Amino acid sequence: MIDTVGMSQRDQRLMGEIARLGAAPVSVRRLLVLDAARHGDTLEQVVEAWQRASQEAGEPLWGCILTKLDEAARLGPVLDVLMRHGLKLCYLSRGQRVPEDLEPVDREALLREALDHGGESPFSRAAGSAPAAPAQARQQALSQGVLRQGEALETMLATLRRQVQGMPWLEHAWPRNHGTDSAFAARLMSASRQAGLRGEGAPRALWWSKPAPVRGQGQAMPLVALDAHGMPQPLVWPRHELPAGDEARFAWADSLGAEWHLLNQLPDVELLAGLDVQRRSWLAATNASRRVRHSGEWLRLDEALALGEAQPGITMFHRGRQARLDLKRLETTLAKRRGDGEGLPVIAWEGTWHDEADGRQLGRRFWIGSARTGFDSGSRLAAALALEGLPEPDPASREAAQDASPRARRAGSRWQLAAALASLALHLAQAEAGWATDVRARLSDIAQRRCGRRPKALLEGLMDALSAHQTLRRAKGAGGAATDAER
Repeated sequence: MIDTVGMSQRDQRLMGEIARLGAAPVSVRRLLVLDAARHGDTLEQVVEAWQRASQEAGEPLWGCILTKLDEAARLGPVLDVLMRHGLKLCYLSRGQRVPEDLEPVDREALLREALDHGGESPFSRAAGSAPAAPAQARQQALSQGVLRQGEALETMLATLRRQVQGMPWLEHAWPRNHGTDSAFAARLMSASRQAGLRGEGAPRALWWSKPAPVRGQGQAMPLVALDAHGMPQPLVWPRHELPAGDEARFAWADSLGAEWHLLNQLPDVELLAGLDVQRRSWLAATNASRRVRHSGEWLRLDEALALGEAQPGITMFHRGRQARLDLKRLETTLAKRRGDGEGLPVIAWEGTWHDEADGRQLGRRFWIGSARTGFDSGSRLAAALALEGLPEPDPASREAAQDASPRARRAGSRWQLAAALASLALHLAQAEAGWATDVRARLSDIAQRRCGRRPKALLEGLMDALSAHQTLRRAKGAGGAATDAER
């Protein structure tokens, strides 16, 4: 028997620990030790994390051991987790001594003990209230469950309003009856424009997505607002509503207060030079075959970056996995064609990122950014990669947006709402702050499933949360109206 070091389910070293056990020359049966006194949500996270790590190492968990049965007030949560995950229960423990306090499992006795752990709890009804009759107790439990859901939603939405730019706009757009199609679209664009990008702190930005339609959707992704750290905000602008022509569109962006631009593809050199003249910084994705002029030679970008200077690595999350981004930087010149004059001074970047757990290379990208003094394009690269994980608004999210605003049947309006939700989901997946961890946990609780840091799961959780909040508000309004009528 090998007793491994105790490790949190959120510890990034977890995968490596299990992988080492899986690589042993002999077969190892992995048993998970579970604390029966812990909260059910915590136990769910523990089992999910270790089961995932064990399966990636080659085999699922073989079973589990329940400890601290002598300290557990209720056994229902831990038994529920075991049954839903199909874990084999091998041993029980009721004390600190090993092996004296280990005992084999007596199924009938364990079930009797779990059922005998019922009775009153200060967490099941209001403190100090008298015990209710069975029917009243069921109604009371249901009412308290709805109230707790409403309180959790209000707390979560209040946190998002404080932390995320554009959240009030998203709430305004989601639940209301907005009138005619054209009026609704005009109000969305007007509200987006009024919200703008100006605010306290570092310069804000716009992410210019690919102009080509998303496969199977018929529309391109809207433009997305970015905060000071390059994180996407639920504030978006459909491309078909923008002015015609690149110059007019960048002038429109300037009126919003955008001080730098993250571009999904490299525009004309003249346009980039114009942004530099206007003191508007930019960073654009490109490919390895893009030609630059370096030291008098006309080189492919990957050839030129072979001469680049290595930069400190960046730890980041990419598509739900922790990774390390290794960078190369090169000051070079961008020209439209080989015979052009001096060209535009730029900073070229090459990024290669690897899985933190096993070192596998996950991808490689190239960027060219403004060389304007005061613009640190390297600090924006992790955000540029993160935006690749933006979940595309699917039919379900667009239908949910239409259901929330039945008269907003215009495809562009639904698309804008769905894209705003996708941007918020990606922001939550990437954010490291404590408030984001709390919101992710609340979304998992509301959606009744583990969302983790997966953008797609968080998107679904956000739709559930907004729909539930809308329903509770309507119920509250209906209740108030009934009370007034009775009076």
